[in-house]
Amino acid sequence: MKSIAVFNNKGGVGKSTLTLLVADFFASTHVTIKDRPARVLVVDLDAQGSSATALVGPSAVADRQAAGRTVSGLLEKLMGRQAPSLADYLIPRQVRETGTRKIRLGKLWTLVSDGDGTMALEDRYRDRIAIALAERLKPMLEKEFDIVLFDLPANIDRRNYLAMAALGVADFILTPTEPTRMTINAMEKSFSIIRDAQGAARQAGRRVPKLVGVVLNKTDRRTRQYRLHARDIEQLAGANDSLVFRNFLPAAPTLASATDDSIGFETLRERYDSYYDHVRKVAKELAERCGYSVSARPPRS
Repeated sequence: MKSIAVFNNKGGVGKSTLTLLVADFFASTHVTIKDRPARVLVVDLDAQGSSATALVGPSAVADRQAAGRTVSGLLEKLMGRQAPSLADYLIPRQVRETGTRKIRLGKLWTLVSDGDGTMALEDRYRDRIAIALAERLKPMLEKEFDIVLFDLPANIDRRNYLAMAALGVADFILTPTEPTRMTINAMEKSFSIIRDAQGAARQAGRRVPKLVGVVLNKTDRRTRQYRLHARDIEQLAGANDSLVFRNFLPAAPTLASATDDSIGFETLRERYDSYYDHVRKVAKELAERCGYSVSARPPRS
């Protein structure tokens, strides 16, 4: 199993959208594990639940939160030396028969969080959460999944023990940003938090998460704004042992509507419309950077 944390400490830069599209493409096409579709889990650690809601719908997310079957609820059980069933906490997205030859949205799973439960867990266990996540929850996930995506919240610091723990146990860290002065000014704080998480992993004797790259979102390379700031982003990424992705996501209403759970998407083309190729190229580049096998067409289920 490999895990990818999607993180930028600034809000509104596209973390949930990037998590959504990567999950869609990894579960539906391109990535194969031993000639079968990859088993993909999205762990939505943002209390807003944007990526989980877009993938499985608000009622399924609300039901798990009401029952306490969330990330914090699961960790609470594990830290109490109980043996909960992982299946009770997961929300599956079932594959729909589309009646078309276009690539259907593949099966995947989500694990959601809730704000009150997370705060209660952090107040009680603090930095022990990192140990529980690394030594108890992650081995459970490794038995069931090939790829785990952590969608992390914005505006965190060392007091946000659950988010910091997820950042520290991930194999890779992916950072979306925009080519604007405001987001560039905020990026150094994000890299500082990442360095803290890497340092904690190193101190604990765990594998240190690798910065796999920076993805430009809401980007038009023809604009003056891009030309002004692209070089700064490249230099900032390089100074933090990272690279800017060759491929990018444009500023497009279609990509904004891709997260709308009220639209009954059934295929990848339907969800991403005319920007399908942009999304496909970003997902493929990420797969290659993480060392996954990438196929030209969807694997057989």
